[in-house]
Amino acid sequence: MSHAAHGLGAPRILLIGLDQDLVSGILRALPECDVRTASLIALDASHKAEEGALHCDVIFCPAGARHLLPVLEKASPIRLPVVAVTRHPDSTEWLNAIEAGAADYAAPPFESAQLRWILDSNLRRTAAAAGG
Repeated sequence: MSHAAHGLGAPRILLIGLDQDLVSGILRALPECDVRTASLIALDASHKAEEGALHCDVIFCPAGARHLLPVLEKASPIRLPVVAVTRHPDSTEWLNAIEAGAADYAAPPFESAQLRWILDSNLRRTAAAAGG
């Protein structure tokens, strides 16, 4: 099901702290999305997260705790789904990311169908939690 079918328009995705190869792979897999990038430094410099402060629907960030935990801390108060991204899938890292609060986990090669499923399921969950 497309995002337009949900009445949501193009999903707004924020890629935080990902290297250029991962960013390129995600952009190729999701050409219809509104994708922005940011560094962890930019996230740290932003003041307290408030509704809409991150201006996105879903965040993708590195799965390692050094990157993931600060992003989850900013995203959690506003119930923004965070997808942990890794170059080399590892079941321990995946479990740690999910236990820490990540909504999902992704690794290359990025397939359009896989990333759209991640987006759709998280956008539906967010809309249901918001009562919409």
